[in-house]
Amino acid sequence: MSDVARALVYHLVPASQLRSRIGRDGYAPASLASEGFLHCTATRELTLQVAADYFAGVAEPLLVLAIDPAKLVAPLRFEAPAPIAGGGTQHLASGALFPHLYGALNLDAVTGAAPLARSGAGFAWPDVLGPLAAWLGWSVWRRDEHGNEFEMARDLAQDDANRLVADYEARGHKQSYRASPTRSADPR
Repeated sequence: MSDVARALVYHLVPASQLRSRIGRDGYAPASLASEGFLHCTATRELTLQVAADYFAGVAEPLLVLAIDPAKLVAPLRFEAPAPIAGGGTQHLASGALFPHLYGALNLDAVTGAAPLARSGAGFAWPDVLGPLAAWLGWSVWRRDEHGNEFEMARDLAQDDANRLVADYEARGHKQSYRASPTRSADPR
């Protein structure tokens, strides 16, 4: 495996878009349907440049997702930049190739997530990338004796979802319960 294949890649996403675009296969932004791939970057420096070029006007937290290419299900290809209309050009100056993910981002490939801090007209890299789960709402699901699943609660903190599962299981019902990140589509 090459050094490039072992290095992390990064994806930028406003926090609300991440939560609203999680489905059965993982995270699938609108660009996946319109462009056929997810835009990623290969270095911290390029990530900050892309953030300044495309996300300067975003008021909500802008998350950087660190992705382990070895864990990806969908193909990752390093290609010429695919600029998005209306963005800046700072990130294009180096002539670097950009990683494009041709499919949904499976969440187990995300090794960390954190908001980028505002720094003047741009952004600064976070001190620590924490667990992705901290940025996702959690749902509680009930599975009946026929295998049907029903969402019983959504957009909870992970600890609250786990406590609710434990509470339901302590009641001794036939059904089983589980907590998982809130998805924008039906469960598997």
